Parts: sequence; C-alpha cells; structure tokens
Amino acid sequence: MADSLSFAIHPSAETLSLAVFLKTIEDIARLVRDVDYAVTRERKGRPWVVSDLHSTIPTVTVRPIIDGTDTVNAIATGLRSIIEGEGSDPPAPFSADALDHLTRMRRLFRGRERALRLVVTSQSEPVATITEEINAKVDRILRGTYSVLGSLEGMLDAINLHGAPTFTIWERLSGNPVRCTFPKDPEWVSRVKDL
Repeated sequence: MADSLSFAIHPSAETLSLAVFLKTIEDIARLVRDVDYAVTRERKGRPWVVSDLHSTIPTVTVRPIIDGTDTVNAIATGLRSIIEGEGSDPPAPFSADALDHLTRMRRLFRGRERALRLVVTSQSEPVATITEEINAKVDRILRGTYSVLGSLEGMLDAINLHGAPTFTIWERLSGNPVRCTFPKDPEWVSRVKDL
C-alpha cells in the first residue's frame, strides 16, 4: 500500500525559479487537501508532512502523519484516470474544487519562468505526468455537465461565496459532484447556508 506521493518539478531551464516552486507546492497542498477531505470527510483534514526533498530535479514527497493510504491511493488513481482520459466522469474522490485546483496548475507551465511537467509517483511507481494540457483533460470531464432548473438530492459539500456564489452537491443517485450557482443576495446566501 502506498503511503506517500512524490511530485518532481521538471523546469524549462537549468534552474527552477522560487516563484514556480512555491506555486507548485501551493497547488499540491490544495489538491491533497481537497481529496483528503472527500475521502475522510474530516473538516480540518489530516496533517501532511514533507517526508523527502530532492534538488537535482526538485522533488517533494508528502505523506499524512496518520495512516493515509486511502487518500494517497485515491489521489494516484484519480490523477491517472484524468491524465489517461479514462471515462467521462470525475474520479469519485475528486470534488469540483479538486478539479478546479488541477485546472489552475496550468499556470505552472506558462510564462518565462515555468515548469515543463510535473511527474507524480508513488512508492517510485509512475502515477501521472501533469503538463500544460491538464486544463483540456479536466475540461473533457467537466463538459459532461449541463445547466437546468430543478431539484437535486445529495450531500452538500461546499459553499463558495468568493466571486460568483456556488455550492457543490454530491448527487445521491450518480455520486457525481454537481456545482450550482445562486444569486449573490443575502436572502439566498442565508437559504443556502441553512441547508
């Protein structure tokens, strides 16, 4: 059973800028936090630590302090599924927020100071290689969505009031995340929070 994930940042030049390194660490932390929450349903999540750090090709290995093989395996399986283009549904533990954070990783591969790819391994076994095409791969999954007025039953997962207000429901029948928008109106915000 895998108990850690390694992320090797392949720079576009001989060196990697500190800004790209820090953005990569931030993106990894968001992804791990989102999937760990989906797996454990613990609001604060498990604490994760950096268990190894290499500099030749900057590589960060992270693992949870408490047994987290379920989350490590969920991240590895989900990333592999998304990168290899398997199926049109999001991997079960990948919430809408986790998919958004994956899409945001595209920023790592743009600009003058950038990474070429982010190679993810677990226990020295290849998991996935994240490149600039991550946006298209996630969009392929999200394109299966549609817009309707109606009702849904499921578990309310997240409420986001930054920008356009949204909430995510894990639909009861399919088990898929459904992102919904609502008006930025105090009455609507109160109604959604009460759910």
